[in-house]
Amino acid sequence: MKLSLECSAKGKVKIDRQLKVANGLKEYLLVPDDKGLLSSIKIIKKVAEPQKYFAKIEPGEGKVKAKIEIGGDRDDYLELVREFQELESVLSFTTNGSLKSIAWDAPKEDFIPETEEEKKQVSVYGFHLTKEYPDYPRYLDEREFDVIIRSKNNYSSLIVPKAFYREGINEFTSRRYITAFYNFYFILEDFYGEKKTKNKDVADAFRNSQDFREILEWMIKENLDKYEKHRIGITRFCDEEKVKYDVDGLIDLLQKVRGNLHHYSSKSSKHLGTPFSHEDFESIAFLSMGLALRAILQKIVNINQSMGMDSRK
Repeated sequence: MKLSLECSAKGKVKIDRQLKVANGLKEYLLVPDDKGLLSSIKIIKKVAEPQKYFAKIEPGEGKVKAKIEIGGDRDDYLELVREFQELESVLSFTTNGSLKSIAWDAPKEDFIPETEEEKKQVSVYGFHLTKEYPDYPRYLDEREFDVIIRSKNNYSSLIVPKAFYREGINEFTSRRYITAFYNFYFILEDFYGEKKTKNKDVADAFRNSQDFREILEWMIKENLDKYEKHRIGITRFCDEEKVKYDVDGLIDLLQKVRGNLHHYSSKSSKHLGTPFSHEDFESIAFLSMGLALRAILQKIVNINQSMGMDSRK
């Protein structure tokens, strides 16, 4: 049995024809488009434990038309992903940036049976799984647009924070969680950091803000505690940084993560930011996103109240 992963490539690397190199148990293929530019990269590996690999399709029930069961070896898969990450760095550097990126986070996966027995294990030969957030339309009518235009000057102080929030949302939905975290964090630092720059001083400023403490308490109870995935993700960071899973602990955690992401050392055992580690920071980005949104909404309420307006309108 062989495992094949194929990832699309962006850039302008000219190869004219398919290039193939064999090295040990792996084959590497560069695939061109109709213009002779690198379109995708495929890596094929002969697996050590073929019995782990199966892919079958069965009839579904009710609204589910079919069920697909897929088995494999996670270590084999991650090994090839790391190969793509390595190629992305090497080929981009070698071509002086002509290779822009390799979509190693969304590969097309194929099982290639080599014997009659292995063919019985595989009835689905190729599959492509992608991760993306739903992108729902939001209706905007003339009345709401009129209100926006007539009242926008009231909230001019929030133009930049809202811009950071927009950038953060775009990065989050693109699964670039490290840069998403930074954009959301800048909002919190602006609102509650009291112009401090050192991590400890910013943490103290956050801790002394009753508004921020209430927002963080709300985020814990109404979001983290209700979404197991993100609660587990945050508690993992808490354990790593030796802080408690409570308001004061998460204030410290925000500063520690911010500090860790601001530096890099290959010798560190902590979760640090790299072009390959965005997925590790999904939950901390989720936390900062919720805090940033609630903080901006609170500022809008405060502005409305100062002008004698009903914030519910």
